[in-house]
Amino acid sequence: MNPVSTSAPAAQRVAGRARLFCGNKGGRTRLERLYQDGSAKIRMPATAADPLEA
Repeated sequence: MNPVSTSAPAAQRVAGRARLFCGNKGGRTRLERLYQDGSAKIRMPATAADPLEA
């Protein structure tokens, strides 16, 4: 007979990196660079009037 394990299962791990660079162009905030790697994703809503904000 096999003993029942009481330890918790190992947690799943993922790796990801994301970078976002913004700059001022013509008096407006503009996205300059967007980097996404692995599971990291940056989502930005499509808006026409509001500036970018964290």
